[in-house]
Amino acid sequence: QTANLLMKAMRGLFPEFILETKWQGKNQTKERAWLRDASENLKEFITPDLDDFVDSRSIKRDWDKLFLSEDKKRTEFMWRVINLGVWRHAYFS
Repeated sequence: QTANLLMKAMRGLFPEFILETKWQGKNQTKERAWLRDASENLKEFITPDLDDFVDSRSIKRDWDKLFLSEDKKRTEFMWRVINLGVWRHAYFS
């Protein structure tokens, strides 16, 4: 998923044909299942120090709803928030 986020961040800098890959979207079901299984462990990375970027309280309040969603945009949002939380924890804790 991190590679997918990186590719999306590079849109506009690289030609579109480079960013289009055949593997995108193939593992969505496995990804969602892994997220659901790890959700309680990942929740610890959503802390108030992320409030400059996201509303950590509302994310934690709606945590289960966000994880049970089949919406690709919600899954992508959760990955971004989790990545931000992990990076903040790893480098600023």
